[in-house]
Amino acid sequence: MSFYDDASLIMYPSGYKEDKIYSLKPTDGSGDLDFTRASTATRVNSEGLIETSPVNLLEQSETFNFSPWSPVSTTIGANAIAAPNGTSTAESFTSLATSANHVIYQLLTGVSGSYTFSAYVKKVNSRYVYIKLVGDANDWVAAVFDLNNGALTKSQATGWTGLSASSESVGNGWYRLIVSGSGATSVNFNAGIQYTNTGTPIFSSFADATVLGTGSIDYYIWGAQVNIGATAKPYFPTTDRLNVPRIDYTGGGCGKLLLEKQSTNLITYSEQFTDSSWEKISSPTVTPYAGISPDGSNNATLINRNLGGSVNKLISVTSGQSYAFSTFVKKSTLGNAVALVLVGDAFSSNVCVLVYNFDTQIASITAGTATAKAEQYGNGWARITIVAAPSSTNTGIFRIVPSDDNQNSFIWGAQLEASSFPTSYISTLASSVTRLADTASKSGISSLIGQTEGVIFIEANWSGENVNAIFATLSDGTTVNKIQIGYDTTDKLYVFIKQSDIVQALINTVSVSSGILKIAVGYANNDFVIYLNGVLIGTDTSGVVPSTSRIDVGGYFTSGFEAGLINQALLFKTRLTNSELATLTTL
Repeated sequence: MSFYDDASLIMYPSGYKEDKIYSLKPTDGSGDLDFTRASTATRVNSEGLIETSPVNLLEQSETFNFSPWSPVSTTIGANAIAAPNGTSTAESFTSLATSANHVIYQLLTGVSGSYTFSAYVKKVNSRYVYIKLVGDANDWVAAVFDLNNGALTKSQATGWTGLSASSESVGNGWYRLIVSGSGATSVNFNAGIQYTNTGTPIFSSFADATVLGTGSIDYYIWGAQVNIGATAKPYFPTTDRLNVPRIDYTGGGCGKLLLEKQSTNLITYSEQFTDSSWEKISSPTVTPYAGISPDGSNNATLINRNLGGSVNKLISVTSGQSYAFSTFVKKSTLGNAVALVLVGDAFSSNVCVLVYNFDTQIASITAGTATAKAEQYGNGWARITIVAAPSSTNTGIFRIVPSDDNQNSFIWGAQLEASSFPTSYISTLASSVTRLADTASKSGISSLIGQTEGVIFIEANWSGENVNAIFATLSDGTTVNKIQIGYDTTDKLYVFIKQSDIVQALINTVSVSSGILKIAVGYANNDFVIYLNGVLIGTDTSGVVPSTSRIDVGGYFTSGFEAGLINQALLFKTRLTNSELATLTTL
């Protein structure tokens, strides 16, 4: 048999947009999962780099007459013409017939690094247009383009460095115009599209030279994007930039849907180790922008220990709560190890030390009661984590230090979480930042779920770290009727089935560890089985099947659960044979 032909719903993490994860089957959208996470987050992209999700830092990327875009002496006309993607979503840009600075812009907050601004523009009555990234201190990168042919006529940088500008014809008179540079030193900056009547405008100040507007449509515009890095990434449309699924490529191979619990990075200025909030003990040499970090930018920091020098962050912590302290590290020219140390009043009875050896790629606990973890990233980077509980509610000192005097290492992306394990990286500036929980579900699909018999299949790439994980649930939208697959506090995989709040089946007989888990639950009245990686691990021959109309992949009605990396999910409306379930789940 073909499992994919017989499945009623197939979720394979590939296509997605804000609020949605597309199903491969059915193809009419009725099986697309609704996705929520009311915050931005990070993922590992297909190049192995840590990337902000969504990649587009702008909101309302196709609606320029909507906040947070600000028009100045300019009128925007909505849905004026077909956009490059064929939808009637391109908008018109009209400069008012006054002498002014005619521009639309959006304000952003950034840190020192490379940024690229791009937008699709099509000529109407005006030949020239320029796009720009402008900082608070009248520093910028900007470029002027001739819309007759998309040619770059002038580009200029003041304060910013690494200027690059180009255009790409996308057909029907549309050009994707691109400018990039390095700037935005932890302050506000903006991205703008501006009218000009010459190919060589004067870049003299934040406002630029005033020009007389035409009072008519100058251009059509669509698809604005600011992304981190010195090159334009594929365009990603946005509204509020929230609820964007993360397709993660950790470990290589195909993308997986990353579903995590809520977590907060308590460390401020997580990448800016020269900031005064980081204590410098015994005068280490701390050099910013000293190398390429795991996000592909030149924003890694080099720390040289000198005579016992370290960088410290002081944070109040709670006795008995586990904390995961993690940092990305890379070997430099001197030394072969780096340490994470937990000290201070909070750890006075449990001083903990992790030492990571760059050559062996092993993280070891050399003092205290703690656990260690090392995850390998590309280009020589590793993320090392120490997990421990403070012995008192007090101030903890979280220290990063090369292991020997006069040795150094690259560091980037420090994170402290009230958690027993690390989650995906959360970048911070002046305050802590919370990444909210991911949820993926679809209601009103009783026709896709077997009501008296069926199968739910889930494939997860499981870290083995979190207890009380939930991989998938079928329900009626309540907690009283459900078929649920999870991982419990006894380190066992389970299936839990309830009908009218009465337990019909509970199978939790097998402990599982990290790795690929292919799990299938076959169900029918008085006939429940669970298979894991080709092996029957439990049965129950007494119970009835609840009526269900909703699937949740990952967490279930709460942010306290997570599933990690989900490779795929399938539903079948009939109960497959045990032999078929063994084949379906075989690695």
